[in-house]
Amino acid sequence: MKFFRAEVGIQKLLASVKPSETTLVMLLAIFVGGLAGTIVVLYHFLIEIVNDYAYTIAPQKTWLSVIFCALGGFIGGAILMRIRSARGSGVNQVRVALIVHDAYVPLRGTIGKFFASGIGIGLGLPLGPEDPAIHIGGGIASAMGRLFSLSKKNLQQLIPVGAAAGLAAAFNTPITAVIFTLEEVVGNINAPILGSTVVAAVVAVMVRRAALGGEPLFNVPKYEFGAVGELGLYVVLGLLGGVVSAAFTRLIVSLRAKVGQIPRKGPIDYVTIGGGAIAGALAILAPQILGAGYGTVNSALNGKLAIEVLLLALIFKLVGTSIAFSTGNSGGLFAPSLFLGAMLGGALGTLARAHFGHDVADVGAYALVGMGVTFAGIIRAPITSIFMIFEVTQDYQIMLPLMIANMISYAVARTLHPGPLFDTLARQDGIHLPDKHEENLGDLTVEAAMRPRRVVLDPAWSAQHALQEASGQPQQAFAIAGPGQELYGVVTIPMLTRAVAGGEGERSVADLAVASGGYRIYPDQPLSLALEKLGGGGAMLLPVVGRLRPNILMGVVDAEDVLRVYGLTKGDGRSQVKPEARESSLDRQ
Repeated sequence: MKFFRAEVGIQKLLASVKPSETTLVMLLAIFVGGLAGTIVVLYHFLIEIVNDYAYTIAPQKTWLSVIFCALGGFIGGAILMRIRSARGSGVNQVRVALIVHDAYVPLRGTIGKFFASGIGIGLGLPLGPEDPAIHIGGGIASAMGRLFSLSKKNLQQLIPVGAAAGLAAAFNTPITAVIFTLEEVVGNINAPILGSTVVAAVVAVMVRRAALGGEPLFNVPKYEFGAVGELGLYVVLGLLGGVVSAAFTRLIVSLRAKVGQIPRKGPIDYVTIGGGAIAGALAILAPQILGAGYGTVNSALNGKLAIEVLLLALIFKLVGTSIAFSTGNSGGLFAPSLFLGAMLGGALGTLARAHFGHDVADVGAYALVGMGVTFAGIIRAPITSIFMIFEVTQDYQIMLPLMIANMISYAVARTLHPGPLFDTLARQDGIHLPDKHEENLGDLTVEAAMRPRRVVLDPAWSAQHALQEASGQPQQAFAIAGPGQELYGVVTIPMLTRAVAGGEGERSVADLAVASGGYRIYPDQPLSLALEKLGGGGAMLLPVVGRLRPNILMGVVDAEDVLRVYGLTKGDGRSQVKPEARESSLDRQ
């Protein structure tokens, strides 16, 4: 009610001032940057206060990590049971809001994320604060945009601005925050929101530095790149980083799939409690894995950890984070990715120094490159990882080995686990997000050409009956859907005709259907992609499905629909091409 009253008051003010929406968006970008920076600083304080209070009670009793992490799972799980929109790392929540929910990020979920992840990480759950900060920033931007009644298009531009501001305030690196938001959240590094995103990120970092000081997140000593032959060691680091990244991704995906089958009822989420307790038990043997682990990363960067500690922390962090995250605890994967790389690089650097002496760079150089290597392999944001390391070091010396190792890790990780982690997690939740290279916010999308479900064949019909029903219809291809519009695939009249002529008239159309994912499309995808599938792809008809329910038929689109939107045909007329000339690759299957 208070939010509604504030919105009414603001609308009256705007009506008197009459600013353009472009001006309003830029002003809001500055305001959102400052507000998101302030909220994320408070989020940082929450984590620190909870951590200090918990782990100064009995600092010598490491077994208390089991109790504290379980308590983090209990408190976070209790919040998440009531506020389901606060689940996950935070990145996908913003992406789904941009694409599926008309740029709406629930404010309730933002508040839930603040407390669930802040308390959990503070109590030692081996997760990171950066991804939740993205959610928090995006949620603040969404609330402000709705408060000022921005159009859907401008609201979609404002949410990444808030996301970048949140990440910048959490990580103290404005350039990295901007590149990551454009590369991973928006999926288009050339997006027109670059200017406002930079402004918001810089404002957020200024707020952070005013509150917490100007010290960087990591204390990185100066490194010098040695001989060219040393590049071979960075190649090895890239290969190992790709393997570790793929193993981490596979473990999270497989555990999450199994845990997702466990029913969660009642006020207590025993799954998150159990995940926290297991992670806490692992911390008894490797206390370095607790929380985000920035202190341990700093020690690795400065060569202060023995190889046994590095390897043990690497293995236990990989397992502990996978369990804590897969069981539904709220927190991010940004910091764990960097932690794994620092441990892996530090271990390889320690071995290299032991074998080659001072002919190779310091151990910290390998830990630093390792951070970029695993970030590129796990998060699948190689450009962000390069900018991140440069922004941390402000030194070009490490750039050549970093770029080589990053590209190798990225390629190896993609080979061993083709699907990006965040996309795979979204698909587990039944949401099919677009590929990051799709221009899903373009002006011409499939939604503009999509037709309602006019003539749909029943999957139980025989080929003979379906052919009779389809005869006389203007189109040559039909979608097949059940009573609840469950999509079975597509069938064409030539396919039905051949089936009847071949003595398979009683065969169901569901058996004849072509159900390949290549012959369906989403309403937010570019219209040019539909034309490509209908042209070179050989399809005659594309079923349109939603990203939240990818097996439910929403409508159909064919070449004439696309040409109509492009203004190349009149009205809703069907093709002038003769039916016998329209045999596609579908008909030949």
